Amino acid sequence: MKIVNVTLKNFLPYYGEIEVPLQTDTDAPLILMVGENDRGKTAFLNALQWCLYGFDGNPPEKRAKRRSAINRRAATEGDGETSVTVEFTHHGTVHRIRRYITFEGVDDPDDREPGDSAVIVERPSSGSGYETVISKRDSTEDYNEFMNSILPETASDFFFFDGEKVGSRYAGTQDGERDKDDIRKAIETVLGIQQIQKSIEDLDRYGRKHYSKLYHEAESNVDDLQELKDNIADKEDELQALRTEKDSEDQRLETLEESLAAVKEDIAEAAGYEEAHNDIQELTEALEGDDEDEEDEGLYGELQAKEEEKKEYHTRLGSLITGIGSEHIDDEIEVEGVSGEVEIIRSLLEEPRCVCGTKIGEKERENLEDVLEEMQTDDGRQIIDLNDTASKHIDCLREESGGKDVRGTKVSYHEIREDINRIDQEIEQSEGRIEELKEEIEDINVTGEDLQRLRKQEEDLNDQVIDTKATIERLDRDINKLDSKIDQLKDREDSMEGATDEEERYRTLRNLSEKCRDAWEEIKEEYVKTRRQDVEDHASSVFTRLTNKNEVYKGLAISEDYDLDIITKSGRRSIEEQDPSKGARQIIAYSFIAGLNKYTARDAPIVIDTPIGPLDSTHKHNLIDYLPEFKDQVVILYQPEELHQSDLDQIDQHTTRHLQIRVSEEDPECSVVEEVEPKVDLGEVLVQ
Repeated sequence: MKIVNVTLKNFLPYYGEIEVPLQTDTDAPLILMVGENDRGKTAFLNALQWCLYGFDGNPPEKRAKRRSAINRRAATEGDGETSVTVEFTHHGTVHRIRRYITFEGVDDPDDREPGDSAVIVERPSSGSGYETVISKRDSTEDYNEFMNSILPETASDFFFFDGEKVGSRYAGTQDGERDKDDIRKAIETVLGIQQIQKSIEDLDRYGRKHYSKLYHEAESNVDDLQELKDNIADKEDELQALRTEKDSEDQRLETLEESLAAVKEDIAEAAGYEEAHNDIQELTEALEGDDEDEEDEGLYGELQAKEEEKKEYHTRLGSLITGIGSEHIDDEIEVEGVSGEVEIIRSLLEEPRCVCGTKIGEKERENLEDVLEEMQTDDGRQIIDLNDTASKHIDCLREESGGKDVRGTKVSYHEIREDINRIDQEIEQSEGRIEELKEEIEDINVTGEDLQRLRKQEEDLNDQVIDTKATIERLDRDINKLDSKIDQLKDREDSMEGATDEEERYRTLRNLSEKCRDAWEEIKEEYVKTRRQDVEDHASSVFTRLTNKNEVYKGLAISEDYDLDIITKSGRRSIEEQDPSKGARQIIAYSFIAGLNKYTARDAPIVIDTPIGPLDSTHKHNLIDYLPEFKDQVVILYQPEELHQSDLDQIDQHTTRHLQIRVSEEDPECSVVEEVEPKVDLGEVLVQ
């Protein structure tokens, strides 16, 4: 539904016939109508609602409202008519709805009384002019059926509303269950859920029950058939009991799984305790050794063994030092001969030639004599003796060290010291890590008993989930088995003697109605769940965009009864508990309506009277920025203090036209509507 034009005739302050064009361009969905207080903004909104749905209330209340709707000046000028005509397109078809009230002329406007009242629906004919779809002779039910196919009255409050009141209605505390029920039904109508429910009820009332009645009226063998019916009824009662039990088990399973998920989250938070505790055990075992492995004495044992080995080297320290000195003597002091060599030199001095055949000359002889003299001194003999002693000591050390020479023993000693240093470092690192882990455990604020308790709780919940699933599987089997049994009984019922073609037809239609009804029930459940989540997601998105407290508000949540909750940084709260300001409630309501309109099964324009109201500058700026996205046709009725020139500039490119409701120059009690250019025509009206 997209409104093209509204014609007001003698309705409230609008005297005579006034055309209000509301057609919007594709990229400019906004129509702005400015007017000071008591000029006719709310009257224009009331005119739309009255044209489409009439006045509500009991007969006296409706008559009083019709009387008030008649323009005072027109009533004093003679017989006439008060009417509102709305021309709109819906799914490509043009419609024109005209609702009117007749009146007779009076001298005193306070004496005016309403006459006949009716509504007429027309559409362009295939030739020229208009053809009547709903005439004044048609019933109210006929018109309601037509209008319900476009926009039911129960849903219209989400499209035509007063911005100052919307916060208290949808983001406030409803006066009673009736208000909440009305809102819930309106929401379900907007989302198309009521249509599905109506289909389900019609399938049950006019389908299953109707055709069952016709079928049973046509059947024969009443006694046997009645017994069979009773049997089927008993089985169906039993089936219903099983389904009820299964629903209960399904709910229990859902609760158990939610509890299990919560416990797993707690375990995940406490997992650091167990991990740290296990690391401490592993490090302690590495230090102290494995109790089950006698050969594994840990780093402490390894260090002790190395210390013992080092101590053993220390007991041999004197011999080792002596050995080092002996090796030095053996390496550094070169002994030219031994006692036997003295005799050899003497024999050479007595011979003319060496044993190798070389002639011993005078020079060689002098050298041999010098060597002989040196070897026969006390120092020479002492060197020989010292060399012999060192060689013997080195041989002794080699035997004691398993064949290692002195250098090898030194290397082994240094390797032991390096091993001791390495083990000391590993022990220091492990002990330091143990202290760090103990500090981490203290920060976790959980004990091993807590973790054990959570794991025991997880185990118990897992067992309950398994048992519940098994119960559900058993119930499914029992239900399927009983379903099959009932089908067999119904087949037997259908095959009894006397069944005619008519009976067969009614049976088929009855069964088809049952299956269709059941299918729609399943569709409705899934559709409601999905649509509620879709609306919640979009409403939350719009709310975070419009709110002035993004640091606090994180979104909106919608309950199964369509109660609104606020998601804050610290958790989910009801609106009553959070108690937001009047302006914040208005923003919440706008967000909720935006969510509904995003996924509505109804296509209609948005008309808002007094959209800004108590909003602060941030709320106002955010709302103005969002208005072009609200719908593909948005009519804003505002007073000058609500939107200033800077605000109009903000949405100028999204505005198709700007209208002004002003006082008639002929009569200060009457109003007119005219198209204006804000910067030119409203310079004195729009306050910067």
